[in-house]
Amino acid sequence: MNRVVVIVLLTVAFDLLTACDEGESVRDSAPTPTNSAAAAVSPSSSLAHYSNESLKVELDYPAGWAPVSGYELGGQPGRFADPRGEAYGFFHVNALGGEGWTLDQAATDDAGHKLKPYGEHPQISTLNLPAGEARLITPDPTFPDLQTAEVIIRYETPLSAYSQSGLIVPVYNFFLLYAHIDDVDAIGESVRLVGN
Repeated sequence: MNRVVVIVLLTVAFDLLTACDEGESVRDSAPTPTNSAAAAVSPSSSLAHYSNESLKVELDYPAGWAPVSGYELGGQPGRFADPRGEAYGFFHVNALGGEGWTLDQAATDDAGHKLKPYGEHPQISTLNLPAGEARLITPDPTFPDLQTAEVIIRYETPLSAYSQSGLIVPVYNFFLLYAHIDDVDAIGESVRLVGN
């Protein structure tokens, strides 16, 4: 009889550990954000494809994410997020002028913005992505609440946008990808600058 009780207890303990490993909480059923880019956007995850003709960019992101209103670029959504909230994952695309700047100058300028979106001491590192050499800005590790990271890639040919009247609007030299720190690596690897 004692062996049966031990086997049942071990089975229940294993089931509870497995449920916790899969993101389920024993106390409640609300999922928690992942802390792993591999878990956030893994090869086994279902991915959706994003394309923005205005920014000449394509990338892949988790299929369950939805557009966030108010962030349209060229008539297309420019921000997507996990429906449970951005703490669970998001990405946002944009572009930067920076005429005459190097990639390092663009990264230093964004990382050192007066509003300090990445904290007091953000980290800047070099990436070699399929889309080209890039800079990754990650938040100051002493500010754990800051969860946004940024990838900056130089356009091979600067983008010029034209208004309805034909006047030239700013020239963009850099593509910007903002994403949750857990997703930025995987989404950054999927970025393709097209028609540039």
